[in-house]
Amino acid sequence: MSSRMDTLWRKELQMDLLDSVFWADSTSVLKYIRNKTSRFKVFVANRVPQIYKVSCSVKWRYVGTSSNPAGMASRGVKVDMFIANATWVSGPHFLLQPESEWPADQEDLNQISLGDPEIKRVAINVVQAREEPVTLLIEYFSSWTSLKKSVAWLLRIKSWLMSCVKKRRQLQLTFAQSDIIKEQQAYSMERQMKDFKRTVVHRSLTVTDLDQAKLAIIKFCQGKRFPEELIGLGKGQPVKKSSHLNKLCQQLQDGILRVGGRLSKLSMPGEEKHPIILAKDLHISELLLRHVHQKVGHGGRNHMLSKLRK
Repeated sequence: MSSRMDTLWRKELQMDLLDSVFWADSTSVLKYIRNKTSRFKVFVANRVPQIYKVSCSVKWRYVGTSSNPAGMASRGVKVDMFIANATWVSGPHFLLQPESEWPADQEDLNQISLGDPEIKRVAINVVQAREEPVTLLIEYFSSWTSLKKSVAWLLRIKSWLMSCVKKRRQLQLTFAQSDIIKEQQAYSMERQMKDFKRTVVHRSLTVTDLDQAKLAIIKFCQGKRFPEELIGLGKGQPVKKSSHLNKLCQQLQDGILRVGGRLSKLSMPGEEKHPIILAKDLHISELLLRHVHQKVGHGGRNHMLSKLRK
């Protein structure tokens, strides 16, 4: 109200007035005006910008309730006391003194309590999502062939490590049933393990290795995107109606989701009769489309689809 009155007087008086100083006996109001960081609820959030349009925060100062003449009108007083009180007519006595003698702030008006009811609470939920290493590996590659080769080598290393573990367990079981002392058992086991590792044949990747890598990649991606469907079909249960695969005649073959239907009666290769199901927004879907597109010499859509299903 005071800021609006100040604007009105300056407009109507048409005089060059000095800077206005605004007084309030509410420390909460002064804190709202001086605050620059907190976000307030609707009422305060609308009033504070209006105050800033005609004044600045340093022009708002604190006055005690006993020295505030506006308090007489809000609290109500008897007529004789109202007439005898000169504060209502001439204002607080300190206004006649130099500014250095004006009342000082009773407390720090630049800080608002965290429990103030006018402060708008903002809830921020932070979730740290950690992607699986396999997902990061798949998204690292921009070529379907390079991805298959990488996964094929990883599967070969996995197979070799598992065979080493199996061999070590067999040796441990054998030595546990023998009468050889522990020191000799450890030495003999390490020697036999070294001999076993030398028998590993270091050969290039084969077509079978690449096919196994392809199926492993597809199984992983289907497991991430269609976990409920895979579990249900594995138990012989139908897919839920809310599933995106509900309209497809889906079936599970060797742990991989494929499209079923009447094509199963035709004399066609299995890959063509029962195409693999992949979500369109998967990274490997983009890699496969790009791979087939380059393989067919940038052919048309129908040509690409026919090659993609083989």
